[in-house]
Amino acid sequence: MYEYSVAADELKDESEEESESEEEDESFMDEVDQLRKDGGVSIRALKGGVIREGVEPDSEKVGNLRAGEVFEILEEATTKAGQQRIRMSRGWVSMTAKSGKPLCVEEAAVQLLLSKVPLLQNLDEKERARVADVLEGEEVEPNMPIVVAGDPGEYMYFLEKGEAKADVKGEVVMRYARGDYFGELALLTDQPRKATVTSGPDGARCLKLGRAAFDEFASKCTAILEQRQSMYEYSVAADELKDESEE
Repeated sequence: MYEYSVAADELKDESEEESESEEEDESFMDEVDQLRKDGGVSIRALKGGVIREGVEPDSEKVGNLRAGEVFEILEEATTKAGQQRIRMSRGWVSMTAKSGKPLCVEEAAVQLLLSKVPLLQNLDEKERARVADVLEGEEVEPNMPIVVAGDPGEYMYFLEKGEAKADVKGEVVMRYARGDYFGELALLTDQPRKATVTSGPDGARCLKLGRAAFDEFASKCTAILEQRQSMYEYSVAADELKDESEE
């Protein structure tokens, strides 16, 4: 019973922290806005793309955008079909791929996210830059699964925009706001996903870090990863004891 009490207290504290996610999200946005004011609006290309002479997708190709390239926005426009375009020094590029996945994200948000996530605090500047270079983007429709319990874990996720929640057997065990991360335990333990994480009512945009890149820096983040794993194990233990008591 003592272990159950400890687990319950841990989860209570955790839930109280999560209830502040809205305020934390606003704080994250305020800091991003400040970075914009300090250094203009720069964009990071998550994937390679085409640079065109004009706004419309049938305009002449004038170059290629490199994955990981960071550039300043000179102008913004919308195509006749309603797609967002931005102009850089070499021409016009799209913010999204044909599949709907984001091709570009604001560099201020990426850098702030990487600097704020406790998991990455032990990495030096070059290592964090390496993480930024290999991030992939994923746009998720409202109320859709981002990861599903039982599936193998190939990515961990940083929530760049929107909200999400994790549930185990239909019960919400965690809520995430912009700047939070999840999915690292499946990579750490090499076991299937234990929870299903679903986007919020306004959808979500995630930055994904693959297993190979995760393995590169995980050894430097052992203490934090072990803490996250312990928190999860407390949660599982509490659920199991709760189920036993109900029986």
